[in-house]
Amino acid sequence: MDHDSIVRVLSECCKRSAPVLVVCHAPAAACQARFEACSADGVTLTIRPEERPPHFKALTMCTVSFHHDNRLRTFPARIVTFEPVGREGVARLGLAHPSQIAADNARLSSRVPVAAASGLELTVRIGDEPARKARPINVSMSGIMFELLGVGEGGLPIDTEVQLELRLQDQVIAIGGIVRRQPEPNRYGVLFPSALNGLQVHPPERLQRIVRELEKRWLQRAASV
Repeated sequence: MDHDSIVRVLSECCKRSAPVLVVCHAPAAACQARFEACSADGVTLTIRPEERPPHFKALTMCTVSFHHDNRLRTFPARIVTFEPVGREGVARLGLAHPSQIAADNARLSSRVPVAAASGLELTVRIGDEPARKARPINVSMSGIMFELLGVGEGGLPIDTEVQLELRLQDQVIAIGGIVRRQPEPNRYGVLFPSALNGLQVHPPERLQRIVRELEKRWLQRAASV
């Protein structure tokens, strides 16, 4: 997609105030927003006050997901400005124009926040121990963040191997994971090694369906508000 096509798509989204999901990894932050305005320099998103906007840092990268022409689209973008409290009490996020917009491309692995009402169930098995229920926080095509209580002092060490089962209604997948980080007590970021092929993400079909359904529900919820 060339630059003019990218601007056209973003302008159309701004005209209808299309809902969008914004995910930033460093620092970790995610929220729902809406397209507001498109200029020659970039695009502006508005964040509703009830979303309690997280702190986005300028010059960091984020991933943006939205629907256009009945297709899920995703692009990485650089955050240019962030106004926690702007006009009318609405927060605003300014993004530079992306160099690409991908459509239904699982290789761009953005993280989807998991709401309590999403219906996603997660169990975690560590070694020979019985499986335990965990609370999923966000998920992508290549990994998951979850909260797991009662592990013991210090929690799970980095590089611990775990077996996970994700269930979303009739969609179920069992997949192995490796603990890669513990951003705070009882919270773990787990990588799915089987979803990776070198530097490319090639997730199992069942995982793709679960993640896409969760993202669809998240965006539909944003559109209904």
